[in-house]
Amino acid sequence: MHSLMRRVAAVALAGFGLIHLYQAPGDYDEHRWLGIGFVLGGLFALGAAVLLLARTADRLWASAAAVSGAFFVGFLLTRTIGLFGVSEPGNWERLGIVSLLFEAGVIALYAIGRRTAGGAETGYREVMARSRAEVSVS
Repeated sequence: MHSLMRRVAAVALAGFGLIHLYQAPGDYDEHRWLGIGFVLGGLFALGAAVLLLARTADRLWASAAAVSGAFFVGFLLTRTIGLFGVSEPGNWERLGIVSLLFEAGVIALYAIGRRTAGGAETGYREVMARSRAEVSVS
């Protein structure tokens, strides 16, 4: 994956992680399972951000996009129909919206990367090596 895309995704994951770690204590007091989930998701996001800066890994990208998607859907469900006893209709707090943007960014970058890579069968490294070879031949 292009290094700029990795850096942008790392920033988005770090933002997502920090927001959830910041929100975790309050959510833990109201719904213990939600607070624990926020801590786990926040730590995962921060760890994935660091790893994305260090290397490209298809599974890391896929898992970061999946966790981002799960949190994105979870926020929407808790603000609409409710989710496991958590229902806050109309409570579209600012940090929640910012987190949605970070999560959507990770998902979008993953989708763009997969499309650029030519599908699930082709790894990012192979695509980047092929792109460099094509440029040097031209």
